[in-house]
Amino acid sequence: MLKKLVTDGGGDWSAVTLIPNNITDEASALAENQTDAVWVFYAWGGLNVKLSGLDFDYWSIADQNETFDYYTPVLVANNDFLVEHPDETKAFLAALEKGYAYAAENPDDAAQLLIDGDDTGSLSGAEKLVKTSQEWLADKYVADAPKWGYIDPDRWNAFYKWLDDNGLVENQIPEYYGFTNDYLSD
Repeated sequence: MLKKLVTDGGGDWSAVTLIPNNITDEASALAENQTDAVWVFYAWGGLNVKLSGLDFDYWSIADQNETFDYYTPVLVANNDFLVEHPDETKAFLAALEKGYAYAAENPDDAAQLLIDGDDTGSLSGAEKLVKTSQEWLADKYVADAPKWGYIDPDRWNAFYKWLDDNGLVENQIPEYYGFTNDYLSD
């Protein structure tokens, strides 16, 4: 993906040096010149850099190549479970949808619930980032989909077809394979 983006943008891929992805704090890595660029989930890493006050450029991979507008995050389920427990699956997804709807409508409250529920201490000191992230994500939970959780078959397939066309998977992924909208609320 990076090679395609660099070369399509007129860059010289041979001039790129990839480093192991062990960066856990994007802002510090950029500030300390550990890297010139880093691939981030903008709602966390990008906003962390922004909140740090660093001067930086950000561009969305999906804006550079629509094939890379792949779904993230995704839920994974056991196919046998789905077939054997359709009602439980639908109930789980309905509850999850309510949680996302609440977070979209009440971003500050949702962020505070996450902070208050953190019994590991991993969010300690990151409260502003959690709230900023939630505010940024609030209108993206459904975005251009007809409803929460819906996967557009053509959008889904485009990315996996690209992987196959470029020899990046061992086994060809059949068209429109690996997802379902069957258990979403009506």
